[in-house]
Amino acid sequence: TREQYHFGLLYFTGSGFFNIQMRRIALEKGFTLNEFEILPIGSTGVCGEPILVSSEREIFDILGMEWREPNERDLA
Repeated sequence: TREQYHFGLLYFTGSGFFNIQMRRIALEKGFTLNEFEILPIGSTGVCGEPILVSSEREIFDILGMEWREPNERDLA
């Protein structure tokens, strides 16, 4: 769907290791991230509503990460 586009794009332009690292950072910051969405994790461990984004850059911003172009996401 349109809401999932930027998450899928991020997922398919990153190496497996890069995706794992982003998901680890998301968990450390209180979110869960996958190829479909990013959700806040409440204090009880229950996920909240998906956060809508309009770009890949917004996902990096939510996680407090420096933006990386797709060609910079091939981490081994």
